[in-house]
Amino acid sequence: MVYFARVGRSQQIKIGCTVNIRKRLVGLETHYGRPVRLLRVIEGGLEVEAEMHKRFDRLRHECWHNPDCDGRGARRPELFHPRRELMEFIQSLPEIDPSVIPGTLPKLYRLKR
Repeated sequence: MVYFARVGRSQQIKIGCTVNIRKRLVGLETHYGRPVRLLRVIEGGLEVEAEMHKRFDRLRHECWHNPDCDGRGARRPELFHPRRELMEFIQSLPEIDPSVIPGTLPKLYRLKR
């Protein structure tokens, strides 16, 4: 599944992919050292994640102030500015029923291609 999560007070949005969302959220909180709040999930794997990264590419945080980068721009950050376009997309997705996590999430939103 592809997830959208808010990272800390900075309000940055993490777009990622995982098969175990609960474990991933714990890992993200450890990595960033800040609370992470799951906003929405959609059905799909790495291909859908890449599609979301491409769709919102212009909203990526730059490497010089992003903990996902090594300072030389070697990695593309997966944190995005919470601009209107991204937030409206996220809010258009069905809300998550926390009772189904970490199991399978039934009736996940599927992107229309």
